[in-house]
Amino acid sequence: MKKNLFIIIYKLTKLLIPIVSRINLIKARKYNSITKIIENYKQKELFNENTFIDKKISRCNYDLSIIIPVYNSEKYLNRCLDSIAKQKTNYTFQVICVNDGSTDSSLNILESYRKKIKNLFIINQQNSGISIARNNGIKAASGTYLGFIDNDDWVNEFYIEKLMDRAYSKNADIVKCNHVNYSLDLNYATGIIKHNDCSIKKFGLNIMGFKGYVWGGVIKKSLFEKVRFPEKYWYEDIIMRFTLMRIAIGFEYIDENLYYYALHKTNASKTLWKKNDIKTLDFYYLLVNLCKLNDSLKIKRDYILYNQLLYELGANFWLRTRKMTTKFKKTLFIYACELNDLYYKSDFTKFYDCNKYLSIAFNNRNYLLWKLVSFHIICGVHINYVK
Repeated sequence: MKKNLFIIIYKLTKLLIPIVSRINLIKARKYNSITKIIENYKQKELFNENTFIDKKISRCNYDLSIIIPVYNSEKYLNRCLDSIAKQKTNYTFQVICVNDGSTDSSLNILESYRKKIKNLFIINQQNSGISIARNNGIKAASGTYLGFIDNDDWVNEFYIEKLMDRAYSKNADIVKCNHVNYSLDLNYATGIIKHNDCSIKKFGLNIMGFKGYVWGGVIKKSLFEKVRFPEKYWYEDIIMRFTLMRIAIGFEYIDENLYYYALHKTNASKTLWKKNDIKTLDFYYLLVNLCKLNDSLKIKRDYILYNQLLYELGANFWLRTRKMTTKFKKTLFIYACELNDLYYKSDFTKFYDCNKYLSIAFNNRNYLLWKLVSFHIICGVHINYVK
């Protein structure tokens, strides 16, 4: 029923978008009181001086290092670890579980798997967030490739074998696979996020057709030489498609359902989307700083990057700020427009999906169009997440 509703809304908004793009009913502006809050928001560096100092936890070298950040996951952790213990593979791998200051029985569960999973390593840290947990896992890893799995998700028994077969046979920097959205509350799969099997040497605008999740695949560790997960930020996964996939040479996609993404009421991403919290400003400043990082990595300010920026400033920005007050959203929209201005070029003519209308919205300061296009995109995403 929900899926049919989203399909109807999706089709309706698609018809409205060209009409709204020709008129500007609601012009946004900056509100002084909100501007002060935004300008005074404490910004953070993406990384610190210790972020890139590796401290390998094992003297052995492995084909793959699986990194699992763990925080209060006693309800789901067994299924995750069982799926790794049952892997059927000839490749060598280590499992690095980073316990992020759990206060439940998660650490005890991890300890109980030492005999079940060969080369299981446990790192304990004070509660610092998923980015620092992942970064500490990267520091400790000695695999040629890295694979990230969330502590409430699980994988197919041939997950490692199939990903690593493709990685080595094609000498790929990144290999991704389909993931199944599985509702733990309803106990069934609500959709599959998939793509045709493909090999891509270097991304063009086709990068927009792939999801930017860091899990559900393997990434060559060498890609993390100058890049790590932004620390103490929300929405850290954005770095996958915005930066890592742009510097990758050799991308592979396996059209098989190998990763299972758990949907439940306490799912971290769902919780973040619902928050009316000043920390949602993290998303804006994270984008600003990632643009600077991309400049330092000599990633071109081309139409590809512009399309990536449009998507983030569109659907993702709208989704993550929609619980804020109207004044806050309108002010943030103008900040998004100003960031758009830095990367827009009049000779950009190639756009992905609805990005053309997002570009019109930002360049014309059309607040209603931005909301409509963003809502349309999110409805399209939700079609794959609900029954």
